[in-house]
Amino acid sequence: MKYMVISLVSVFCCSLILFFSCSESPDKRATKVAEKALYSLTSDSIKITKISKPEMFYGLNFITPKEKDELSKRLLKYTNQFFEETDYFQDMDEFDAEMSEKVNRQVDAMNTLRLLCAYGEIDNLNKKHENVQKPFNGWKVKITFETKSPKGSPYRSEYWFILDKKAEIVVKSFEIPLLY
Repeated sequence: MKYMVISLVSVFCCSLILFFSCSESPDKRATKVAEKALYSLTSDSIKITKISKPEMFYGLNFITPKEKDELSKRLLKYTNQFFEETDYFQDMDEFDAEMSEKVNRQVDAMNTLRLLCAYGEIDNLNKKHENVQKPFNGWKVKITFETKSPKGSPYRSEYWFILDKKAEIVVKSFEIPLLY
């Protein structure tokens, strides 16, 4: 009887160890979910060039001040290049479908950046909770890719995916256009 109990307990412990060692960690799952979401949002002909390591974020701010600054600079460079290509909208004859797509991507990215900055400002206004540790709220994954637009022009972008705590659901995603 004693050996039977010991063997049952050891089988139970081994099965628990096997179960937990085979289960996927949230950071690996975050990468897979983000990649699957990217393919569902874009065409199948994308070429992924970089996938960031999944990062945890706390509170409402899933973007750091350093990332806000980098995004602002990147979008400013993108805007300046766009203005140079169109001669500050003076060369409207060349304003075709490709330019229209670039404008739409740029405007969407700027609106997203404004929203992200607004979240940060709201969080900064709430000084009462300055010393309180913010709760873990989810994962952030950035995927850089190259593809062709629906009109056929090539472009590079970075898609940000914000996932829930378990890294099972994409809560928010947005695209940031990149220069070639």
